[in-house]
Amino acid sequence: MVKSMPLVSFQVNSYNRLPRLKNLLNSFERCNEHPNVEWVITDFGSQDGSQSFIREYARSSSWPVKVILGDAEEYFEQSRAKGLSIDSRWAKFRAVLGKYRSEARRQSAGELMCDMSDDHQFIRRGRWFDEVLEVYRHREEAIGRDDIACVVSYGYLKARFSKSNNALQQEEN
Repeated sequence: MVKSMPLVSFQVNSYNRLPRLKNLLNSFERCNEHPNVEWVITDFGSQDGSQSFIREYARSSSWPVKVILGDAEEYFEQSRAKGLSIDSRWAKFRAVLGKYRSEARRQSAGELMCDMSDDHQFIRRGRWFDEVLEVYRHREEAIGRDDIACVVSYGYLKARFSKSNNALQQEEN
């Protein structure tokens, strides 16, 4: 059951898109009124000042911010040392994005997680996340449990993502 004021983890992966990341976080600061949030921000080797901005944002934000910084090339070197070859640009992008997304999920503390794109913009000020919570509560009332995997920008219950049968098969109703 979703608590009345759950911790919500907003996760964002960014790479060389500093203006977009700044706009995302600025729009969140202006629009969000849900008091119980954290951000988990990853960057895998930006060269545009993003990593410095992320560190400074974490120090000055009114929300808790977890920072995961890395270097994609270092990751690919480690992969090659293990005999794994990631050749195409698209395969590299997917591999490193998956690595950092998994690390962000591991470090998040929220009961609910929202996987955000760095070019997302929040446009409505208020307690809009309460409306998202109502969807979860409605499903719990209607069928006795949460069966929502995605509501807002890939928002989901952390427990649902971590359930033991995820690696084996989808859950059926």
